[in-house]
Formats: sequence, structure tokens, C-alpha cells
Amino acid sequence: MLKQIFGGLVITAFILGAGVAIAETALVASIDAPADGANLTVDEVTTFSASATGGEAPYAFGWNFGDGTNAAGDTFNKAFTSTGSKTVTLTVVDFAGTQVTDTITINVVDGEADPLTISNISVTDITKTSAVIHWTTNRAATSRVIYDTVSHPDISGASTPNYGYANSTGTSDTDPKVTEHSVSVTGLTADTQYYFRVISEE
Repeated sequence: MLKQIFGGLVITAFILGAGVAIAETALVASIDAPADGANLTVDEVTTFSASATGGEAPYAFGWNFGDGTNAAGDTFNKAFTSTGSKTVTLTVVDFAGTQVTDTITINVVDGEADPLTISNISVTDITKTSAVIHWTTNRAATSRVIYDTVSHPDISGASTPNYGYANSTGTSDTDPKVTEHSVSVTGLTADTQYYFRVISEE
């Protein structure tokens, strides 16, 4: 280090010795979540998160979600309102003004990520002419029971709404919909075997 004095002003100069180098790390932007190629559903709220390394902090993060919407910040919660392939672009600008991008493609489909499922089917309060049928769904839905005195083991290709069954209860639990279902089936014939299916719709 050398010092020179000019009129009372001290000027300091730093001299780098031979073999000394200053390394600058390149700015890199990364979309951390969701993963490239992820499948999302319409109206599903998804957290988009990003990070940056290198360059000169602090960083500014900007998002283009490929559906006409934009956002700022390294984390943003987003729900898509239409189906299709979406190209999501992250732009990062560091303190020095350097700009880099990262891009992923996601697929937005209609419907829920998890299908509506039925479980825990049981029958209680059995009399000669009636019974109460119970079941559970993983999301709120309507309730209906179709039944017949003959079995219908395969309903693929059968026409709606009863899929070949001779009888049906009315649809209940429409407003509000429920996850715990109970339907009374009445008007049965004594000493007769019945077959039934439960139906729930969102």
C-alpha cells in the first residue's frame, strides 16, 4: 500500500501483488418450486419460490406466469384460472443491474388433484322394509343411493343416472354438501335381497 500526500489530502492506492486475482461469481436465478413439468389444477393455490446466487446482492425477483399475470418477490402464491401449458419465467436483477432468467413449464388441468373418493360404506337400522346407508367422501359432495334386486357387478358403459339399477333415492345434501353421508332407503320388500351402490357428486 502506498500513500501520497498532496496539499494535506491523503491518497491511498492498493497494489495487488503478482498472482493475486479477484473472482466474480456469475449471477444465477433458480425457480425452486414447483418443479419443471409439474401438473396443477385450475384454482389450486400453489407456492412459487425462487432463489439467486452470485452477482451482487440484494436481488429483485419478478415473475411472469404465462397467463397474462405477473408478480414480484422470491415467493408468491398463485392459482391459475384456465387449463393448458403455462411457461413460467423468473427474472432476477442484482444490485449491479445484471439480469438473468429461469423458466419452467407447468401443465394446468381441470378438476381436483385428488379424485373424489368414497369409503367406510355401512348399513344400519335395517328393518323388513327399510335401511340406512352411510359412507364417507374425502370432499364435500351430494348423496344418492341406487339399488336393485339383481346384481350389477359391471356398470361400465351403463347409462346414467341409475347405471342399470331399477331404483334410486332422491339426491340429498345438495346445499350444503357433506363428507359424512346417511341416506334412508324405504319401500323395500320383506325377505328380499337388495344390491346397492352409493353415488356422490361435487
